[in-house]
Amino acid sequence: MRLLSEIRSRLGNYHIKSGMFHYYRGEYSQALEYLEKALASGQLTASDEAIARYYIARSHVSAAERHEENGDLDKAIEECRKVTMGHPDYPDLQYRLGRLQHRAGNLKGAAASLRAAMDINPDYYEASVDLAFVLLESGDLGGAESAFRRVRDLAVAIIDRPYDRAREALASGDVQKATDSFKEAFLRHPHRFDYHYKQGLQHLGKGKNEEAIEHLRQAVAINAKFADVHNYLGVALIENGQVEEGEAALRASLEINPDYMVAHINLGFTLARLGKQRQAEEQLRAVLEKEPTNRAVLSLLAELVTDEPEHRQPGEGTVRHDQ
Repeated sequence: MRLLSEIRSRLGNYHIKSGMFHYYRGEYSQALEYLEKALASGQLTASDEAIARYYIARSHVSAAERHEENGDLDKAIEECRKVTMGHPDYPDLQYRLGRLQHRAGNLKGAAASLRAAMDINPDYYEASVDLAFVLLESGDLGGAESAFRRVRDLAVAIIDRPYDRAREALASGDVQKATDSFKEAFLRHPHRFDYHYKQGLQHLGKGKNEEAIEHLRQAVAINAKFADVHNYLGVALIENGQVEEGEAALRASLEINPDYMVAHINLGFTLARLGKQRQAEEQLRAVLEKEPTNRAVLSLLAELVTDEPEHRQPGEGTVRHDQ
């Protein structure tokens, strides 16, 4: 089953289809060219516009990561600025920009970006750590002392919350919940998570599904509370033919973030191909409540509804499982 290609094929706009195709091949410049043409046309539905903007943001982020890996910090910062300007209220993007500025020696810019991330999410631990060191390097000793106190408080809270849940789970005999909570408390290593997450996405884009699954599972083991990583693990599993495991991963993504439309779409298409039509319809209708003009979802939902027994003509079959 080719989940991503099937969803892409049902989109109405040629430029969005092409942009997604190039994005998943790791061809970010070409992806941006097509996606920006789609936006410039002024003829997109609200849903198609949201899809285009999502993949434009992802393309800039991925391009920035590639430039950073290649040691070209100026280009990485440029890409990160572009996506941050379009999404100024995303703390992760502000953090990425601040971290790059710090590496490039722009302490003033780094402090501003990291403070912006903290303003959006006061509990953003990684941003608080970087901000404290930036202030220390810039000679703001009073600000640094205050920032490191904040880092300590956040670090204690990050451990204490899941630790307390783990102890409660142990007392009730729930070993699995205790294990998950202890992992959250003591195996949370952001840099290891970032490595495995990025490697997983790169392998997925190249069609190396088994390698993608291995890295994404490592990422989940480090941080099981990140909806995106469960979603991409689900996609990789499905692309690799492990459809039921993929379904479970997509459901885990939605347990973390019930409003994650991409995961709803992926799960809806997966359930349809498993022949679970009623469950598929439920997922697809959840998307349409938020994105009533989503062409891919409307297309599949119409197919499912037409294929229900009360609508089917004699001799007509059900949704094929081999697509």
